[in-house]
Amino acid sequence: DLSAARVAGGWLLASLTQFDDSTPYVRRTTPAPDGKLAPVRALLGVQVFSNDGRSEPPRIVSYRARATAGASLCRLSNERALLAWTALDQQRPEVFATLLGKDGASLMQRVLTKGAGEVTAVAAAPLARGSVVAWIADRDGEARLFAARLNEDLLRTAPEQRIGSVGGFTALSLARRGDEAWLFAARRSEREEVLSLTRLDPKTAARRGDEVPI
Repeated sequence: DLSAARVAGGWLLASLTQFDDSTPYVRRTTPAPDGKLAPVRALLGVQVFSNDGRSEPPRIVSYRARATAGASLCRLSNERALLAWTALDQQRPEVFATLLGKDGASLMQRVLTKGAGEVTAVAAAPLARGSVVAWIADRDGEARLFAARLNEDLLRTAPEQRIGSVGGFTALSLARRGDEAWLFAARRSEREEVLSLTRLDPKTAARRGDEVPI
C-alpha cells in the first residue's frame, strides 16, 4: 500500500510491503534490524520527497506491520502528519497511530484499540485540533465500521465509536470538510456493493445524521 501527505517543503510517502499473515510466528535466533527477536513481518516505511524531487532514504516505522489492512497518512500541519496502520500486539491485530515530523521521524506512537478483531482497512483525517482514525474490523463474524477521535497527543477524547448497525464493509476513506470528518465506505448488500457517506461528529467521531447512499 502507498499513502502520501503534504508537509512544509515537500511530501511524505508511506509504503507498506506485502506479507502473508498466515506465515507461522516463529521467534528469531538472531536480532532483527531493530534489535528485537520477534519475527519480521510487513515493512512500514516513510520517505521524504522535496518540492524539487529530491528524496531521502526511507525511515522504517515498523518491521512488523500487517499488510492486510494497508496504511493511511494524513497531513495535520506544515510540520506534522498522522499515520494509521495495524500490527500484532500480544499476538492480536490492533490499530496503531504514529505522529510523524516533516522529516519522517516518529515523534509519538500509540495503540488505539484493545481487541480490535480482524482489521481489514484503516483511514485517517485531520480536524481543527487532533484527528479521526477509522477502521473496518470483524469482531463477531461481520465486518463493521469503527472510529476514534484523537487529540494532538494521539489520546482518545471519547469512547470508541461503532458507526451504524449494519456490517459487510469492504473499504473506507476519510476526508475533512469544514470542522467535520466525512467517512466514505463500501459495503456488501445482497447482490451489490453500496457506496455511502456518513458525517462524523467532530468531538466524538460518532455518526452525525443518517448514512447517505451514493
